[in-house]
Amino acid sequence: MSEVKMGLGAPPDPIYLFVAESVDDDGNPQPWHLFDHDAKKQIPVKERALTGILTGVRMKMGPEFKGKAPVKLQLSFDAGEQPYVVQSGVDTTFTRGVLLALELVDDFSRPLTLVVANGGDKVVFGRLHRGETKERIKVIWDKERKIFPLAQKIQTKLGQRAQSWEEVQATASTNNYGGREEEQPPPQEPEDDLSDVPF
Repeated sequence: MSEVKMGLGAPPDPIYLFVAESVDDDGNPQPWHLFDHDAKKQIPVKERALTGILTGVRMKMGPEFKGKAPVKLQLSFDAGEQPYVVQSGVDTTFTRGVLLALELVDDFSRPLTLVVANGGDKVVFGRLHRGETKERIKVIWDKERKIFPLAQKIQTKLGQRAQSWEEVQATASTNNYGGREEEQPPPQEPEDDLSDVPF
């Protein structure tokens, strides 16, 4: 068991990294950012890699935008003393690339390094490396692959119960970005029919 640090310090809430191109003070595009809720502004992050143990994959509804509630993918990492949650749109190049790479991971108890890069036209690429060897996990790009069942497969490989589409939709009423997770809906049996899932 790790030693508990006493006294003042940072709250144990995870740091949320949002995958979306933002611009730093020098006008340079950065592929991900933090969000300062008090100032209501993005804080671009210049570091391009996050190394940690992947502890969870979750899909949830994002805030409504142009009459639609987009689905977000959240990847939870234990990075030593600090937990992180990396959030991106579920129908993005970043999400597809990272999920295709995670499908090839056999041992989730080992550290992984998530690398982000700008791809132009506000596209962000995501690559995955094995943390100990720095070896890149190479994927065969498949733009036809359905994202929802792929995310469910990775949830199962991590030892999680795969989310149903109804559970994902139910998160629309419990959205909470950059803070503690809301209580989860009661478990349901996963569905086999995914015909109404849009991705």
